[in-house]
Amino acid sequence: SIYIIINFIRFLRKYSYFYFDDNTPNLTFRFFHLVPFSSKKLAFSIPKKAFYDFRVEKKMFGLQHNLILLQRNNKRIVTYPPISLSAVSKNDKEKLFNRLQVLKINK
Repeated sequence: SIYIIINFIRFLRKYSYFYFDDNTPNLTFRFFHLVPFSSKKLAFSIPKKAFYDFRVEKKMFGLQHNLILLQRNNKRIVTYPPISLSAVSKNDKEKLFNRLQVLKINK
């Protein structure tokens, strides 16, 4: 029963494996959900020069954090689907947000 409870909490918080790389001309975001029986795997690649902004949404009383990425595309702003950061440590989130803030400013 503990297994079921833990997986239910993961399901509600939408825990995901998350990978970020900015060592190329593109920003690469890869993630997949850590919920059993879910095979949803996604990857986004955004050219650094097209990266526009980001925001963080908090849901479920602040337990679920989602990263929303925005890209400039031909005078339009494109919004990507949310990426769950609930399983990412506070320290790693701060590093990610600081790096994205620098990339946003240094265009």
